[in-house]
Amino acid sequence: MNRWTVFSSCLAILCPLLLHCTASSVGRAGPETKSCDAAPMSARAADRGTEAAESVERVQPAEESPAAHLDPKEEESRLDASMSPPSEEDAGESEGVEGEATSPSKQERAEPPTSEQESGESTSSEREGSPADETEKTEHSSSPDVEPEMKEEPSASDGGFADWLAAFKSRAANAGVSRDTLDKLDAIQPIPRVIELDRRQPERRFTLQQYLARVVPDSRVEEGRRRFAEHQELLEEIGERYGVHPRFLVALWGIETDYGRNTGGFRVLDSLATLAHEGRRAAFFETELINALKIVQQGHITPDEMLGSWAGALGQCQFMPSSFMAYAVDHTGDGRRDIWNNLGDVFASSANYLVRHGWQRGQTWGRPVSLPEDFDDSLIGLDTKKPLEEWQALGVRRPNGQDLPTASLEGSLVQPGGPGGPTHLVYDNYRTIMRWNRSHYFATAVGLLADQIVNQ
Repeated sequence: MNRWTVFSSCLAILCPLLLHCTASSVGRAGPETKSCDAAPMSARAADRGTEAAESVERVQPAEESPAAHLDPKEEESRLDASMSPPSEEDAGESEGVEGEATSPSKQERAEPPTSEQESGESTSSEREGSPADETEKTEHSSSPDVEPEMKEEPSASDGGFADWLAAFKSRAANAGVSRDTLDKLDAIQPIPRVIELDRRQPERRFTLQQYLARVVPDSRVEEGRRRFAEHQELLEEIGERYGVHPRFLVALWGIETDYGRNTGGFRVLDSLATLAHEGRRAAFFETELINALKIVQQGHITPDEMLGSWAGALGQCQFMPSSFMAYAVDHTGDGRRDIWNNLGDVFASSANYLVRHGWQRGQTWGRPVSLPEDFDDSLIGLDTKKPLEEWQALGVRRPNGQDLPTASLEGSLVQPGGPGGPTHLVYDNYRTIMRWNRSHYFATAVGLLADQIVNQ
């Protein structure tokens, strides 16, 4: 056999093999290439959806609470944000007396006060806020999007989570959680996105005016007025029972969850278990997880329906589970404290929280004021309280230059945006709002939104 015959025979054998391999490679390349292009796009789209829900407000934390002795709502201190700027009307012109506000509540028609009334409780540990204190937060959002649950496939470290869960069940059982309720934890998984959000360092800081523009936009004011009118009978009933003017309940509702439209989309049991296992604030989140299990055990909601912020805040008033256990109210008497779907329970629970933290019936929150050029700045801060007549003597006036109200009432001056910024003369109910969220920005926004809701 000559060389050409051998060469031809080899080609006859090799060519079909080469053609088959090439065809197989081409056949695989198409789907692989398409999949590689599509997967990152899907991931980016999901991430954009998550960031849209997390970056606007809700929130966490501008400033982390220093210790677990703080109230759960203080531990969960959150800023919220939305879109366009608020009107610059003088909210103080209408709030001086609860009765001066244009809301026709039963309480105020029955007991129309004649002046801003004095309240008793104050706290001593508040500090003045500044732009550095008020950071963009990400726990929950007032955007139209709901925070999606970002579960991922279990990683190699999840064996540690299983061990932790087994030990936690023993501790929870000792705390009074039933075996049947603990069995509901068998389906939970750690959520890596929750850890990412908990560890993320805030980068963007707001000035007071930027914050108010996002939290108290005209659209939120208008929606608040509509919701106030829609639920006025219920709000008046609760306001009369608890002594909290309904406009504050609507304002808190609007700022916390955009009137119930954004309560969070994370499975709370999974989120709290993730944070408790992660360990940075293990004791705090274990306590919250035990309380969340007791909420399920008492029949208020099922685990699948218990959705909330990534840090475990619940319902339309965003209570942490321990706050739910302490302050949530079954206003309708149906045996459930349903702060997810029942507005009677939502409003009554918010009012109960405020009253239990010192809210004074018939008293407002405060008012914008102007200071004389030579004013002693050392008098600014919650540590200094003076009767209105003394502030008047020191040159403090309403923004339009008129005298302060004549009332037997003490107040403090605060500048939430820092030295030289807008000044407010605030009363003890302002301090109570800060027990809900330990932020001067937040308390000021609640007061201004409440006033604008009832003053057109």
